[in-house]
Amino acid sequence: IFMKKYYLLFLTMLLSLFSFSQTTYQLGSGTATTSYLPLYYLYDYNYTQTIYTAAELNQQGASIGGQITKIRYKATSAVSTVFWKDWVIYMGNSTKASFTSNSDWVPVTSLTQVFSGQIIANTVANDWLEITLTTPFTWDGTSNIVIAIDENTPDYGGSPSWAGYTLAPSTGNKAIYKYIDGTDINPSSPPTGSRTNAVAQIQFVGTLSPPCTGTPSGGAVSSATQIGCTPTAISVPTSGFS
Repeated sequence: IFMKKYYLLFLTMLLSLFSFSQTTYQLGSGTATTSYLPLYYLYDYNYTQTIYTAAELNQQGASIGGQITKIRYKATSAVSTVFWKDWVIYMGNSTKASFTSNSDWVPVTSLTQVFSGQIIANTVANDWLEITLTTPFTWDGTSNIVIAIDENTPDYGGSPSWAGYTLAPSTGNKAIYKYIDGTDINPSSPPTGSRTNAVAQIQFVGTLSPPCTGTPSGGAVSSATQIGCTPTAISVPTSGFS
């Protein structure tokens, strides 16, 4: 009886671990690069918005609503971020599939601020720059996700490219961006920007996949142990307990 209870407890803990573990969902791959997204470092201030579609997330196994706790972008070279370290990030669920004009910004009032602070001090070449969201974002499981990056450091620095990819919507463009010197950009009233379909590769970290279900199939658990000087195999069956 004791062994049966112990075995069932082990299985329950194992299934719980898989059910609640977070997964990384990467959108975009390959060796292409983009200079302007998530931001362009050669100007004082940046404001960008990118649409990542539900279809893209579905293709990577994200199929249910859930929380996103981290996002990552990949810089292509190692540089200091001292001149562009201050970021405010907004995210939102949206039916919007594209930006149809250079002033077609998503109102910041329809987005949620998920991060405000400084990113890491230095990027690592071809490694992911991770940002832990101060406020986890809840994806509804069906909408596209709009990500807005507001960079506010009053200076500029050398610019490595970002790992990118191109995906064109049926009309319009996948991203809109604006960079400027001198005057910080107000996300509540951004000026006319530019549009592109070449966007940054991104990783979402969260619980966006259905938990494991069903009953695990039975088997035998074997391990070798040392008793005295003779190795002895111990087999723990999955049935036959009383």
